[in-house]
Amino acid sequence: MRNLLFLNANGKKKIVYPVFTAAQAKSRPFAKGEDEHGEFIACRLNNHWGAQLYGWYMLVSPDDFQFVKRYNWCGNICGDSDSQHIAVRRRESINGQQHDVLLNHDIWKRYTGTSADVIHRIRHPLDFRRNNLSLPAIVIRKQENQASQVL
Repeated sequence: MRNLLFLNANGKKKIVYPVFTAAQAKSRPFAKGEDEHGEFIACRLNNHWGAQLYGWYMLVSPDDFQFVKRYNWCGNICGDSDSQHIAVRRRESINGQQHDVLLNHDIWKRYTGTSADVIHRIRHPLDFRRNNLSLPAIVIRKQENQASQVL
């Protein structure tokens, strides 16, 4: 397992440290814990040996654990050389075609009932606890403006 990753974000190098380690989990695939942001269950990503995120863990809310453990979630580094990010996804067959389903979209939809692109409040791309996911500020302002026009 790599101890850290270097991503390019908007032309700058961003260092990403593991949110949870195999030593903390005692090499188990799941481990329960709590930090200053609340309770979590650490889930090991199902990346194959040699992949960039092999052996890394993601955090989910206890309420989402049963849902998350039903699938194989893999982490990937996505984007072009100037704007990279980590995406955690599963594959699903819809009408005979394979599709990627992103974990943050799945959790947001289960939590709010709506689909949206969400951001990580504490800025760690592997923390998928509900209290860490949020709509981007620009989307919130747009919704507020639309609501005020209705009134």
